[in-house]
Amino acid sequence: MSKRIYNITDKLMTERPVVIIDNEEFEIDDSLVATSKSLEVMADFKMPDGIFEVLKIHLGEVVADKLKSYGRSLEYYQVVFYAVVAAAQGVEYDEIASRFQKSAEQHPVL
Repeated sequence: MSKRIYNITDKLMTERPVVIIDNEEFEIDDSLVATSKSLEVMADFKMPDGIFEVLKIHLGEVVADKLKSYGRSLEYYQVVFYAVVAAAQGVEYDEIASRFQKSAEQHPVL
């Protein structure tokens, strides 16, 4: 009986994803540990602190604080948040935005 060999090298991503915000590139920590932590935060998500907590996990505290200091609108930070989560999870931006939109419709704040 011959040994089965599964070469998955070309399926594994070894480079970190990058998100470009205001013409500046930010590398995303998409590690299992970081993604698990952000999923825990998102399980009990509270606005707006949840957004910045997830950004700290995936971008680091310095970058998250820098983005927070911009003092932009909620919509701006939602777009950044969706992009970072999509990059960390290896899915398209629109998929993440759709997930959160559906969740918001099912659990409205107001």
